[in-house]
Amino acid sequence: MSSYVLKTIRMNPLDVRSVEKAIHEVERTRRELNDAMTALVRALMDDGVEMAKLEVAALDAVDTGALLASIGHGAYDPGSRTGVVYAGSYYAIFVEYGTGIVGEKNPHPAPETASHGDGGILGMQYTKYDTNNHGEKGWWYYSDTDGKRHWTKGMKSRPFMYNTMMSLRDYAERAGGRIIASYVAGGGGS
Repeated sequence: MSSYVLKTIRMNPLDVRSVEKAIHEVERTRRELNDAMTALVRALMDDGVEMAKLEVAALDAVDTGALLASIGHGAYDPGSRTGVVYAGSYYAIFVEYGTGIVGEKNPHPAPETASHGDGGILGMQYTKYDTNNHGEKGWWYYSDTDGKRHWTKGMKSRPFMYNTMMSLRDYAERAGGRIIASYVAGGGGS
């Protein structure tokens, strides 16, 4: 990310009032930066929801609409200055990482990112694609959508959340400094 000079604070170190004024300006700038970071992360969360939904559609992962409807964002944490974009559908992880031998042949671009929200072990099982060793035989499954049984060898990875994360990271790196600078310089963003 490029460096941005947000403010220049001048003082005369031999003048107590000048030093006090400079301290006040530093504290005010710190508050403005915190407000700008909050605004940036909240905007990235909102954008992330929209990006993830667009990725689901672009990767042809729309079936019933349940996955799209489950995409949202969590609360902003001011302590860590973080927010969460999530896909709450129980099968989102299968779409993201793929399944069976089809997923194994078309894997996720970063399988080490598998987790289940809390960074725990639960999601790690999905990095091994053909967990039941079905191989070319595939398997049958029941679909609640149409009430029928269907045969499959699995599905390829459609990394909608990974793609969203990469897009948000690139955008934050490219535009974050400019956004914060304009927020602080403009006294509240513009």
